[in-house]
Amino acid sequence: MTPRPSARPAPYAAVAGLLVDLPTLLREAREDRELSLRSAAEQIGYSRSTLGRIEAGECFRVDIAVAVLRWLGTPGAQDRKEGS
Repeated sequence: MTPRPSARPAPYAAVAGLLVDLPTLLREAREDRELSLRSAAEQIGYSRSTLGRIEAGECFRVDIAVAVLRWLGTPGAQDRKEGS
Protein backbone atom coordinates (compact mmCIF):
# COMPACT_ATOMS: atom_id res chain seq x y z
CA MET A 1 0.00 0.00 0.00
CA THR A 2 1.39 3.40 -1.01
CA PRO A 3 1.12 6.16 1.61
CA ARG A 4 -1.31 8.92 0.75
CA PRO A 5 0.29 12.35 0.27
CA SER A 6 -0.73 14.78 2.96
CA ALA A 7 -2.54 17.98 2.00
CA ARG A 8 -0.75 19.92 4.72
CA PRO A 9 2.85 19.79 5.87
CA ALA A 10 3.64 17.47 8.73
CA PRO A 11 4.16 19.15 12.10
CA TYR A 12 7.64 17.63 12.05
CA ALA A 13 8.65 20.12 9.36
CA ALA A 14 7.77 22.98 11.70
CA VAL A 15 9.86 21.44 14.48
CA ALA A 16 12.76 20.97 12.08
CA GLY A 17 12.46 24.61 11.05
CA LEU A 18 12.61 25.74 14.68
CA LEU A 19 15.71 23.68 15.30
CA VAL A 20 17.42 25.09 12.21
CA ASP A 21 16.51 28.64 13.31
CA LEU A 22 17.37 28.10 16.99
CA PRO A 23 20.81 29.80 16.86
CA THR A 24 19.31 32.99 15.43
CA LEU A 25 16.21 32.86 17.65
CA LEU A 26 18.35 32.48 20.76
CA ARG A 27 20.74 35.31 19.89
CA GLU A 28 17.94 37.71 18.89
CA ALA A 29 15.87 36.97 22.01
CA ARG A 30 18.91 37.34 24.26
CA GLU A 31 19.87 40.65 22.67
CA ASP A 32 16.26 41.92 22.74
CA ARG A 33 16.16 41.14 26.47
CA GLU A 34 19.54 42.86 26.88
CA LEU A 35 21.06 39.77 28.46
CA SER A 36 24.63 38.58 28.38
CA LEU A 37 25.24 35.01 27.32
CA ARG A 38 26.01 34.21 30.97
CA SER A 39 22.71 35.70 32.24
CA ALA A 40 20.66 33.89 29.60
CA ALA A 41 22.47 30.67 30.44
CA GLU A 42 21.60 31.08 34.12
CA GLN A 43 17.93 31.59 33.26
CA ILE A 44 17.85 28.60 30.89
CA GLY A 45 19.88 26.34 33.16
CA TYR A 46 22.82 25.49 30.89
CA SER A 47 26.34 26.86 30.71
CA ARG A 48 27.43 29.98 28.86
CA SER A 49 29.64 27.85 26.62
CA THR A 50 26.72 25.58 25.71
CA LEU A 51 24.58 28.54 24.65
CA GLY A 52 27.54 30.03 22.82
CA ARG A 53 27.88 26.83 20.80
CA ILE A 54 24.17 26.93 19.95
CA GLU A 55 24.44 30.56 18.80
CA ALA A 56 27.47 29.57 16.70
CA GLY A 57 25.32 26.94 14.98
CA GLU A 58 27.10 23.94 16.42
CA CYS A 59 25.32 20.70 17.24
CA PHE A 60 23.18 20.58 20.36
CA ARG A 61 21.17 17.98 22.23
CA VAL A 62 17.40 17.85 22.05
CA ASP A 63 16.96 18.44 25.80
CA ILE A 64 18.94 21.67 25.49
CA ALA A 65 16.88 22.76 22.49
CA VAL A 66 13.69 22.11 24.49
CA ALA A 67 14.98 24.22 27.39
CA VAL A 68 15.88 27.09 25.04
CA LEU A 69 12.52 26.92 23.26
CA ARG A 70 10.70 26.99 26.60
CA TRP A 71 12.77 30.02 27.62
CA LEU A 72 11.96 31.73 24.33
CA GLY A 73 8.26 31.24 25.06
CA THR A 74 8.35 32.22 28.74
CA PRO A 75 5.67 34.87 29.36
CA GLY A 76 7.18 38.07 30.70
CA ALA A 77 10.72 37.00 29.90
CA GLN A 78 10.93 39.75 27.31
CA ASP A 79 10.68 42.30 30.13
CA ARG A 80 13.58 40.82 32.13
CA LYS A 81 16.73 42.87 32.10
CA GLU A 82 20.18 41.75 33.20
CA GLY A 83 20.51 42.05 36.94
CA SER A 84 16.73 42.15 37.53
